[in-house]
Amino acid sequence: MTSEKPKSGPPDLPQSRLRENRSQDFGFSDASKNDINNTDLSDTDHPSIRPAAREPEPPDDGIDRMDGHSETEIYREIIKDNIDYDILCTAYGPEQVTEILELILEPVCGCRGMIRVGGGDFPAEAVKSRFLKLGMCHIQYVLDCLRKNTTKIHNIKSYLLTALYNAPATINSYYTAEVNHDFYYKRE
Repeated sequence: MTSEKPKSGPPDLPQSRLRENRSQDFGFSDASKNDINNTDLSDTDHPSIRPAAREPEPPDDGIDRMDGHSETEIYREIIKDNIDYDILCTAYGPEQVTEILELILEPVCGCRGMIRVGGGDFPAEAVKSRFLKLGMCHIQYVLDCLRKNTTKIHNIKSYLLTALYNAPATINSYYTAEVNHDFYYKRE
């Protein structure tokens, strides 16, 4: 018969787990789950201890601000970096590349739950994720396809959104078909 020894050492601590509907990137805690909730210094009677003065909060105008930059400006810089904006401007002209940049930026910063792409409705987060993964080669691919297109485009915005959304999924097949076409005609 074995007897259990009493546990010595620190008591068991609850295991850390990811809270539902929270990002892994930010470790904000829920105040309601903290063991110590009463941290207000204003309850003290000692006159030398006063709560620190708070900085005035910016007005809640719906714009998230990080270091004085709006969310849109931050994403604009991220996308410019992802697509090598300056190089594309040299090759295709700043007007056309800026149009593409703004077109990508709209769903990335938008607040709709669903976005229509190619006749289908997709969750905005899926579209945003795909657009944030676009690189210079995807933009070149879309602009080159647009340049080669000879059919009438009735809704250019919809056409470009669909082309940009589908670029990561179709770029390899497109260039494989181009190489096969060129190789076939050179052999004859």
